Amino acid sequence: MTALPVLESCEYGEDAAQEAYDDALATDADLPVHIRQMIANQKAELLESHNLIKKYRDLHHAVS
Repeated sequence: MTALPVLESCEYGEDAAQEAYDDALATDADLPVHIRQMIANQKAELLESHNLIKKYRDLHHAVS
């Protein structure tokens, strides 16, 4: 298996996780502020890793 399918699979999973975080933050549930902030922080960290995966995928395309 080449690196590209692995990177694409990771990106797909990261997209699904981002949607789950978006859903959690959009909920009308009465979440305590510190919990909502924790979710937002985790989402931001996940976005950083998502961007890194996209960078690696794009680099793989560039050298292929």
